[in-house]
Amino acid sequence: MNGTGKPTSEEVAEALRARIESGELAAGQPIPTQKSLVDVFGAESQAWFDALWDTIATDLALG
Repeated sequence: MNGTGKPTSEEVAEALRARIESGELAAGQPIPTQKSLVDVFGAESQAWFDALWDTIATDLALG
């Protein structure tokens, strides 16, 4: 948490990676919408965006 009670982009990225690695988010499956991730994680839109790009950069989201 970043002092605001909301997760950081790194925490959101880790949660996305965990979902991918567990198979909850499979290769080729659409990623959750920004709104659903903001609702689930309580993260700001920028944290979600940064987390998504961090996850893609690690090739986990590319299958």
